[in-house]
Amino acid sequence: MHKTIVIDGGAGRVIAAIPALIKYINNNPNDDIKILVYGWSALFYGIKSFAGKVFEAETLGAFENYFKHCDEVIKPEPYRQPSYFKQEKSLVETFDEVLNQTNDHGDILAPQLVISPYEKENAKLTLQEMAKNSGKNKIVIIQPFGRSTEKGFNKIYDSSSRSIPQELYLTIVKELSKDFAVLFLGEEHQFVPEDKYTAKFGANLRAWLSLISECTYFIGCDSFGQHAARALNKQGTVFIGSTFKENVTYTDFFHIVEKVNAKKLYFPLRLAEQDMAEINTYNQDCFNYSKDEIKLTLQQIKKNINEGTIEYSCDQSGPQRVCCSS
Repeated sequence: MHKTIVIDGGAGRVIAAIPALIKYINNNPNDDIKILVYGWSALFYGIKSFAGKVFEAETLGAFENYFKHCDEVIKPEPYRQPSYFKQEKSLVETFDEVLNQTNDHGDILAPQLVISPYEKENAKLTLQEMAKNSGKNKIVIIQPFGRSTEKGFNKIYDSSSRSIPQELYLTIVKELSKDFAVLFLGEEHQFVPEDKYTAKFGANLRAWLSLISECTYFIGCDSFGQHAARALNKQGTVFIGSTFKENVTYTDFFHIVEKVNAKKLYFPLRLAEQDMAEINTYNQDCFNYSKDEIKLTLQQIKKNINEGTIEYSCDQSGPQRVCCSS
């Protein structure tokens, strides 16, 4: 049979779909399977299961070449599954449930991404330059803001409370920059004018994946970076706001920071603007940490970073090289 699987949404959602897609391909060896994604085909580079199977929505002749002769078009939607919005399964598991029609996820592995040797070396050179310029031998990448952020009056807002609030972000990077080189992962419109503590530069999707793979530690929120970090086996801290850790992250792998006893409502279907406005208001205290809570969190993060094995030489006069790597 000729089949096309449609995976929409952001990069994090696409990464979370990868284990279920591999399982589906393996379970249907006699089918001609193609996978349509919206702008994220670079995530599949180097993964042998997807060789010759992935194309983008903007591909010339997509209908003629990939849809016209299809026997089946499949569009898995995890957000509409009760097991997902009742916080019973993760995004990875729910993709498996929907796509492979199963509740047995014991054979589902963590997402995987492949970085080429050239990409790794390029990332090492970039991070080595950061170490030399900062005088710090451990490098942290932080993605504080998700796609739902907006900018107004020179401040970053996220009405959905998924992103780390700007004030908390500045507190984190100010403290971490005392001991570590910190690299901001985000788009230019998300730059915070008061942030004098992080390095910032533009990079494409593959470059960011490579940098995450070669840094010491990753810090993020419910967004692309934490899915990439998990797929690259990179230890890190994930701040959870209005969404639920059981759904959106990897609780057995990351250091999860979440407001204790936070009362929040989840609204994955986004059916009505009025409901969204009310729930966003209800969830606005998800990041309302006390000073003591922030202090303890930062102490744990710094301890985790110091335990990281990847270090770079910060000797400006000596040879510039990676000291340790994993």
